[in-house]
Amino acid sequence: MFDPAINVAFQQLRCRALDWLFGTVSVPGYGPPAVLFLIILFWVWDKRKAFGMTQLVMCAGLVEHLVKELFQRPRPFQVAPDQVQALDFVYHSRIGLAGTDLVLPVFGSYGFPSGHAMVMVCLCGALAIHLRRRAATFLAIGLVFLTGLSRIYLGVHFLGDVLGGIAIGCLLLALYAVGLRVWSERGPLVSSTLTVFVTLAIPVILFFLSPARESAQRAFGLIGFSAGYFLEERFVGFGTRGSLARKAMRIGLGLAVLAVVFAVLHRLADCVRQSASACCPILSTALVYGVLGLTASLGVAWAFRRCGLAESEEVGLGGQVRA
Repeated sequence: MFDPAINVAFQQLRCRALDWLFGTVSVPGYGPPAVLFLIILFWVWDKRKAFGMTQLVMCAGLVEHLVKELFQRPRPFQVAPDQVQALDFVYHSRIGLAGTDLVLPVFGSYGFPSGHAMVMVCLCGALAIHLRRRAATFLAIGLVFLTGLSRIYLGVHFLGDVLGGIAIGCLLLALYAVGLRVWSERGPLVSSTLTVFVTLAIPVILFFLSPARESAQRAFGLIGFSAGYFLEERFVGFGTRGSLARKAMRIGLGLAVLAVVFAVLHRLADCVRQSASACCPILSTALVYGVLGLTASLGVAWAFRRCGLAESEEVGLGGQVRA
């Protein structure tokens, strides 16, 4: 399962159409596009379901980083650089600059397990659970299968990496399904205080098990998003219903706010790092993504209400809509 010959066999089928297909299929498996998609669902679909899915996907990213650091397995194009090409655009665009041997230490990104496989299992699986449609289930299975093939074809994962990612993703998805029963919309089985504590504690624990800038982005982005969600439920309570035009305006406004906040925070963080009293890069990353997560849930929701793009929806912490 960790034989580069499998990657070589796939890449012997290489053509422009397959390059485009597998390159496109791989894009949603990256963390930022997946999380941005979930944030948009939070704004326009069902904020409680989208919040739970965001928890799942971002915790999956933290687990991925932890397991990769534990096993530290190289990627196929690093094991057999003369046989396997890195066709994934992230690696392909940098190999010419850094060299094959430098790609792994530069990114700190190992091969096992496949993060794309984990993200797609969690994202597509959770959507299928919530939609409760047979077509959604088959589509989810198909997307996971294509994503796994794409990572092998693109030369960035072994078959074993993909299977490992799918297995861990299925385990996390099963835990998510159990969590849906515990925090059922008909009435959570645990207190509101415990809900907040567990939600904020999990990413903190996963971060300290494997502290790094990449895990800081995921952990503190999730902490900020979660804190903003609980504050939004308490003080804003925006409803996601509305016409398509209204929802489209929400997406436009939300993305604009996030882009401005990210640009300002990123610039401030760069200034801090370059100053004589520069702090730890992990700390500055945590602050940037923590504020960004808080903005995505609380700040943007407040902007929707102020601009008249969302109605009030008074809800409890467990997710029940009050009359």
